[in-house]
Amino acid sequence: MAGVLWLAVVVPLLAAALTRCAPRTAAAGALAAAAPPVVLLVQAAGGTDERTGFAWLPGPGLQVGLRLDGLSAAMSVTVAVVGLVVLVYATGYFAGDPRRGSVLAGLRAFLAAMQ
Repeated sequence: MAGVLWLAVVVPLLAAALTRCAPRTAAAGALAAAAPPVVLLVQAAGGTDERTGFAWLPGPGLQVGLRLDGLSAAMSVTVAVVGLVVLVYATGYFAGDPRRGSVLAGLRAFLAAMQ
């Protein structure tokens, strides 16, 4: 299940890149970005804490990692749902704008950072 932790960050980043290249994929990418946090919430409801990480700079002992507990799963779902609503609204709001892809990609990158 540690892979789902990384998916919660990577999927919105990939969706941002895809939206920048193909703005018509905005709605599908918004749903895909909201799915991993829901899976994480279901896992956290079972009462298990999850940790994953890797050595970023092994010499000084710096690591990059993610942790999951009940509160962080609830916050992740809250961020994903609010982000989904904002992205769906922004998709319609910027329907005729030529900068639609840039705006939606920026919103997805922000969603990834908040996850």
